Amino acid sequence: MNAVKPDGTPKYSAGQQAAVKQLIDIYAAKGAKASNAPVDNEKLESVVDMIGQYKASSTSALARTPPQFRQAVWQRLQDKYPDWSEQTYNQENRANVAFGTGPQGNVVRSLSVATDHLDTLKQIAHALGNSDKPAYNRLRQEYLKQTGSPLPTNFDAAKGIVGDEVVKAVVGSGGAGALADREEIKATLNRAMATGQIDGAIDVYIQLMGGQLKGLRSQYERATGKKDFNTLLTERARKALGTDGQPDAAGGAAAPKAGGNDGWTVEKE
Repeated sequence: MNAVKPDGTPKYSAGQQAAVKQLIDIYAAKGAKASNAPVDNEKLESVVDMIGQYKASSTSALARTPPQFRQAVWQRLQDKYPDWSEQTYNQENRANVAFGTGPQGNVVRSLSVATDHLDTLKQIAHALGNSDKPAYNRLRQEYLKQTGSPLPTNFDAAKGIVGDEVVKAVVGSGGAGALADREEIKATLNRAMATGQIDGAIDVYIQLMGGQLKGLRSQYERATGKKDFNTLLTERARKALGTDGQPDAAGGAAAPKAGGNDGWTVEKE
């Protein structure tokens, strides 16, 4: 408070210096009072549970709390959650982001949507009313097209979208290889085939995507310790995963975590 101007005179008047010193003393007294205040046990337990159950990082949960409270939290945390670690929280947080808005989440959504649309394609195929004779089916559908029936064009439109989605979900969306895979998938979904043939091809694709989802579920459970992966899926995708359309129990026991690479990796079935 003894700063001076260039001409050597005091920068602050004596009154100003006294007022600032008084404010400093007041805030110092408040800080000392806060640090000596009794710890709110209810708030303490709430913060400890947030940290110990990995719902919040210790940094955010303890921000702007007095030293005495932080010390009490650390002591209680060690007693109540002896296995807690900041590294585990960081690992789970990264996994939650990856399966939320990250690449794993995008794959899960693609698989769910493709599974739903394959189911829709099967319903459209049944509406065609095909026989077990592809040559006859081809002639009949050409007649339907020429007479204004929407059935053949409905199937073709759905097949184009589904073929793209299956390739994107199972093998990715880039490169010439993906283009060839897309054309191959569309060729296996020929509307002139017998209904049973179309159903069989669709069921194979659904099974393949169910296998992809099982691999992703294993990653998710190991990395996050949670058992609610099915809440990320559509009902039809849950059935492909073999859960009869029912979500996992949200309160299930934590899954064991694998070591290395933060506990999660990209897997291929």
